[in-house]
Amino acid sequence: GFILKLDPTGSHLLYATYLAGSGDDVILDITVGASGNTYVTGRTVGLQGDLPSDFPVTIGTCGTSNAFVTAISPFGDSLIYSRCIGGDGGEQGFSIALNQTEEVFAVGQTSSFDFPITDNAYDSSLGGSWDGYIVIIGIDGSLQYGSYLGGDNLDCEIGGDEKECTITLDDSENIYIAGSTYSTNFPTTLDAYDISYNGGQDGFVMMFSPEGSEL
Repeated sequence: GFILKLDPTGSHLLYATYLAGSGDDVILDITVGASGNTYVTGRTVGLQGDLPSDFPVTIGTCGTSNAFVTAISPFGDSLIYSRCIGGDGGEQGFSIALNQTEEVFAVGQTSSFDFPITDNAYDSSLGGSWDGYIVIIGIDGSLQYGSYLGGDNLDCEIGGDEKECTITLDDSENIYIAGSTYSTNFPTTLDAYDISYNGGQDGFVMMFSPEGSEL
């Protein structure tokens, strides 16, 4: 993975840095806070795919295939924090958003039965072979919220090697997540525009309360 910062005209490189371990790493989304800190998420895989990743972290350790959330200083010269997210299966981080205090709201995909969830999780169990997930990371890199998202089949899956869901917040910090699902029992609300699985891949959009526990 790499990050580079250009001036507003795009003609001057302000900084460029690798962000990687010795295996395969990819950054899949990036955003910048009012502080100037840069926030990224993606996937890290250990060397040869069977060793724990040595991706640079400041909190905890990484498994053989995990998502990560990393915050980098405005000048690109230090990590504010960096942590892997996941369990014994596999994860990849797809999309991040920030609230006004620069807590990170991140979504991705997991196949881990032991994905880190919190007591107030909306969904506390892996429903299919791959579920979506949502986490909230505090300004110090601590896990504030973790939950599965999905039903009994593949969720946050577009097809082929592209697997994705995306997240954004409104001014009240309500959480919006969009993606696709193969699950016939994907969670819907009674007043939803469409409450039935229609075949193949269905798109979905979800709105959660700011703390993530209420759909």
